[in-house]
Amino acid sequence: MAKLEEITRGAAVNGILLSTRPARFKRFKDVSAEVRAVFQAKRAGDHAAVDALLKRIEGRRDRRNGFFHSTHLLDLNLHPRDCVEACCDLLDYGKLVFPADWDATVAIAGNMETCEAMIRLDRKRATTTRVSARK
Repeated sequence: MAKLEEITRGAAVNGILLSTRPARFKRFKDVSAEVRAVFQAKRAGDHAAVDALLKRIEGRRDRRNGFFHSTHLLDLNLHPRDCVEACCDLLDYGKLVFPADWDATVAIAGNMETCEAMIRLDRKRATTTRVSARK
């Protein structure tokens, strides 16, 4: 058992260093609290934006987890609009967290630029009554 404990705590096996497991698994709220703290300390101008995104992401996560662990959400419906909003939030969050690398990474990821444009257009379509060409 001691050997297994050594392996799971960052020992080298066949010359490959295994990652060190933390004593306690970080929950999603722990990670989002760390992100908020970093933004508060180093990028205060973007803190409000990242906080709003994280609140929406956490709300969706809590609702999803509630669906699996209780009966009070049996009437839950999944609307396409909710999926579009979640995708846009994820794209916005990526841009906030990785401002220097996000655009370049999206550009080299196959059709990701096109997918992002279509998702954002779908969001725009759902929020406006009419989308037309500029005159």
